Parts: sequence; structure tokens; C-alpha cells
Amino acid sequence: KMGKKQNTDLIYLEDYELQNEWCNRFVTFTFVDFTIIFIFPPNNMLPFCCPNERPFVNSVVHLGSFYDCRQKGADLVIINSKEEQDFTRKFKMRLWIGLTDSETEGTWKWVDGTPLTKSYWDSREPNGGENENCVEIKKFDSENSWNDVGCSTLLNWICEMKDRP
Repeated sequence: KMGKKQNTDLIYLEDYELQNEWCNRFVTFTFVDFTIIFIFPPNNMLPFCCPNERPFVNSVVHLGSFYDCRQKGADLVIINSKEEQDFTRKFKMRLWIGLTDSETEGTWKWVDGTPLTKSYWDSREPNGGENENCVEIKKFDSENSWNDVGCSTLLNWICEMKDRP
């Protein structure tokens, strides 16, 4: 066992190439709060299977991304700092984050049950009422990039795995 554990996130993308299209690749990044982040194929990729026969598709609805993260022992990303917010915008794609008001309209909570304290809503957001209960990163050129959107929208997603003691 190593000494003091470092807090390093890993964007889980497998390093396979299939017919000149990337299935995934590995990237690392360091934050204070969490260890691993997974991100899935960009919007411009067609559905196909990696050499290990694990199917990947362009995008998934919010609930599907939630369960995918949970199967990996993670949650949809919870953004608690400007560094995390800036990091998610670097991908320049619309992404699910782990924020919803589906339990009580107008009461935004993270998927781990914690209430929203710091937000990065785009101007005039949230604005969807009962029809838009999930949150995406929508803009990449502005720090305030969150948009409430219908949970059945097809998007990519990021999972976050907390450090384990």
C-alpha cells in the first residue's frame, strides 16, 4: 500500500481505436474532493463496439447515466468548486451533471442527496418548471453554463468517484 493517498481523478476512456475513430482514451486531472471521473463518447461519434465488445452509444437519458455511474461505484458529477465547473466545460460538449429537482419542484439536490449551495446557472435559468428537472452543462464559453432540461434528453455524462478511506 502506498503512503498518503493522492486525490487524482481519472477520466475513464479506454484507449482503443476502431476504424480511425476513437472509442475512448485515458486522461488524468487532480482535484481536492474526488478521485475518478468517467466521461463517455462525444456527440460526433457513431454507436459502435470497442475491441473488448463493450458497446458504446452517443448519449443516454439522465436516469440511464445515473445508473451507469452507480454500477461503477460512482455518482453523476457533483460540482462543488469553480475548478470542477471549469473542468467540465473543457470537453465542449453537452453533459449531464448530478443535479435534479425531480423530488420537489424548485428544490435542487445533488444525486447524493446534498442540497445545491453553489450554482453556475446560465442567465434566465433554471426556467423549465415541471418539464425540466435535470441539469446539463450546455455552454462552454461561459462559467455560468448550467441549463435545466427534460430528463429524457439524450446527452453524454460524467461520473465522479469519491476517495475511499
